[in-house]
Amino acid sequence: MTGHLSHDGPPDVRDLPPYARLYSPEFHADPEAAWQRLRERGRVAWVEIEPGVPAILVLDYYLILSICRNATGAWTRRTSTSRAWTEGWIRAGSETAAMIREWPNMLFAEGSEHERLRAPVVAALRTVDVRELQAYVEQSALELIGRLLPQGRAELISEYAVVLPLIAMSWLFGLDEIERWRLPELMKRIWDADGADQAAYDLARIMDVTVRRHQQGLAHGPLTTALTRQPGKLTHEEIVGTLVLMVGAGSQPAANLIANTVAEILTNTQLHLEVTSLALPADDVVHHTLWARPPITHYPPLVAKNNVSIDRVFIPRGTLALLGLGPAGHQIHQAHRSPYNRDYAALHNNRGYVAFGVGPHQCPARLHALVIAQTAVTTLLAELRDLHLADQLRWRPSPFARALDRLDVEFTPRPFPTLRPEGTHPSWHPRTVGLSPSNPTSTAASRANSSRGGRWFRLPFRGTSRHGR
Repeated sequence: MTGHLSHDGPPDVRDLPPYARLYSPEFHADPEAAWQRLRERGRVAWVEIEPGVPAILVLDYYLILSICRNATGAWTRRTSTSRAWTEGWIRAGSETAAMIREWPNMLFAEGSEHERLRAPVVAALRTVDVRELQAYVEQSALELIGRLLPQGRAELISEYAVVLPLIAMSWLFGLDEIERWRLPELMKRIWDADGADQAAYDLARIMDVTVRRHQQGLAHGPLTTALTRQPGKLTHEEIVGTLVLMVGAGSQPAANLIANTVAEILTNTQLHLEVTSLALPADDVVHHTLWARPPITHYPPLVAKNNVSIDRVFIPRGTLALLGLGPAGHQIHQAHRSPYNRDYAALHNNRGYVAFGVGPHQCPARLHALVIAQTAVTTLLAELRDLHLADQLRWRPSPFARALDRLDVEFTPRPFPTLRPEGTHPSWHPRTVGLSPSNPTSTAASRANSSRGGRWFRLPFRGTSRHGR
């Protein structure tokens, strides 16, 4: 076959060379090699996102830039128009439906509708003092690390990388104290397409309850509060859909970015040497990882508005496509790793990655996400200077993400640090400094508390441990 879809149903991708099954263990054993093999035949390739559901994967960095910057071009965000939906290839209960379904939020909107849905989000994000966020994340990270110190070993996914973004999300969105602990498992199931349909339903229900609690004055997360106090801007359903998007993009991908960055440092000899010798700031390694091993690999989805051909691959109208943020970053990363160009610093300082999207749909919370990830990584490496791997890396078979299942590490054990008395809050805590961006005390307080011996405080959640509640 030459890439045409039959009118009888989805094609078998075995007849559409080159191909890959994004859900298969074989693909996830070495996705970089699979991307390279696909790219040798062109800038796009046919793939399967689940059995019987074909899609086009856009592999080329520059083609992704062109598609994203041309909002009125050959592609639409309206996934409900794809043949995968209209012809029933994605069935009820499908494992990928939660990620492909058209939610009422800015990710799936276009034109003036997209601007209407995005503007309140941008306004809400401006109410968050990034300095307070950084201090909040740093002190929470120190508490988590403090609980690990006496053991001399840890599984960093469940004990650090997942928990820290959850703490930040709970503060920013005012999440329920009990329900928030369900989020990591729900998000993992959605991103891994494993029981995703029910997980998406449960996530939407939690966000619905969160919005209602804020409307009733029972919760006070700065972002949710800002979104609910803009009358006439968003409907209740749109606020819920927006929280599904923001919490979904801010929790699991943030955890993956933290873990992938740490893994990159511990497995890349050159990076490890540069970081431990302080020749390269750990902050810059996060940017490096967004090129080399981005947390989101095949997302978001698009749909072809009309028949189109790219590099002799015919793509019929209604074809589902995924933006290959992973292969695009890998493409540029490999170019800087060639025998003719060993200047890695160019990538460390380059912010042109597509990991946060490009053009009108670029993630509006990019700065906040970077603050969370960079603070998490720098704090961990500063406190555990002899951190090293204790086992091989284990990757999850997600069709949409590059995510570790476990990250086992070892380090020199130290005594458990002294905590503040129960019921007290350090000066950096939001209950002490408030949430006003104009309040300058948080930064000074954070710096004052950042000297050795005075940085250890109780977690923002009472009764929190690495094992949850």
